[in-house]
Amino acid sequence: MLAELPQTDALLSDVSPETYWFPDITGWFSEAEALHLYTTIKLVRPKSILEIGTFYGRSTATIGAAIRSMTSTTRFITIDLDLRSEQQVQSTFGEIHGTGSVAMPTECKIAFNLGLSSTEYAKHQLNRYRMTQFVEFKTGDFRSLPGKFDVVFADVLHERNEIERNLADILRRIVPGGILAAHDVSDENKNVIERLAPKAEFISRCETLGIYRIGTDDH
Repeated sequence: MLAELPQTDALLSDVSPETYWFPDITGWFSEAEALHLYTTIKLVRPKSILEIGTFYGRSTATIGAAIRSMTSTTRFITIDLDLRSEQQVQSTFGEIHGTGSVAMPTECKIAFNLGLSSTEYAKHQLNRYRMTQFVEFKTGDFRSLPGKFDVVFADVLHERNEIERNLADILRRIVPGGILAAHDVSDENKNVIERLAPKAEFISRCETLGIYRIGTDDH
């Protein structure tokens, strides 16, 4: 049960950070957040996981590591927009955030400088850790995916505009009683999420990784 999260010392007593955190993969997913997500997956033991927002695969690797450590079979899909140029990043996220254009973080240029798209680079990173057999890479809008999932990790809820744009469609992809793990859950973003999904049960938060249980009324 996820309610047991504070009592996970025994579960992870022999687990080193190298097992669940991959800082050499470019991203903004901290060691503490990686442990929180890894622990959640180990406790829930979901049959299906959807990650929305692959980027270069740092959190994807954490999820893959959790799946690899379990004896049960889990279907894991990660999806992103598969960006291919600096201009595409600027225009795409400018539209998403309602600003017209956004400055591209330096980190986003790594794949482009190698002649790779963001998803191609993520596949390369997961292959380095021999995890590609645990994950299916998809590209495009997550709304195009069929079905529902036991756990959804959403890295597309960075600020109010993006939460209002994406949250309802994310909730529709979670089975009744399933788990939403959301990155960048600041106090402000937490308030927006809970205003839009008042019956989502808040479970825990580590740094900016928030965990919610989603009930039937939120679909």
